[in-house]
Amino acid sequence: SWILPIPGLGSIANMLGDGYLKYQAYPIGTPHSSVADFQFTLPEFAKLTVEGYRADAMSLDLSRFERRGGKLIIYHGGYDQAIPPSGTVDYYQRLAQRSGGLLRTQQWARLFVVPGMYHCGGGDSLAMVDPTRELVAWVENGNAPDRITATGVQPRTTVTRTRPVFPYPLRAKYTGTGDVNDAANFAAAPTIVPPDHDIVTWAGVYLHHIPGPTVR
Repeated sequence: SWILPIPGLGSIANMLGDGYLKYQAYPIGTPHSSVADFQFTLPEFAKLTVEGYRADAMSLDLSRFERRGGKLIIYHGGYDQAIPPSGTVDYYQRLAQRSGGLLRTQQWARLFVVPGMYHCGGGDSLAMVDPTRELVAWVENGNAPDRITATGVQPRTTVTRTRPVFPYPLRAKYTGTGDVNDAANFAAAPTIVPPDHDIVTWAGVYLHHIPGPTVR
């Protein structure tokens, strides 16, 4: 439904894109656009910044949050159909670079990418994760989460699989013994691809240096 049209409605991707361009992207009083006639050029992209930065949560300056003792858990489905997880990984890598390196950043902010999970939940393999308990333990007791547990359910409520998800850039690796559907039989392993390869250079990199979101 994200790509293939729904009879009478069209694809979700087009609906979201058209709705954003027509009703939110451009300053009030300027001509709106649609996915069909949007010019994919750098000047046209820059026009979206005027309104876009007010809602974009892309700023890398989380220093006030960190200084006040804030703890941040970011999680993303590795099979998200709507928002590419590579964008979140890119953001976290840039945040770590700005905040004194990965080890220092992990003292207050950690990223977990859940393999096979869709947008916020659902999936054919792992479908659910809730890091609330880990976040509370981190904030109230200082216990930084070294893993969160994701579950697979079939058809809707019966748990069929559990799997540990380790802080980026670590990955889960089967120990070689026991049930492959049991989280207890997996251990943390180093990433296969060097983390610095996860940084994406694209037209909107400058947005990371604009304070936002803002209110008016």
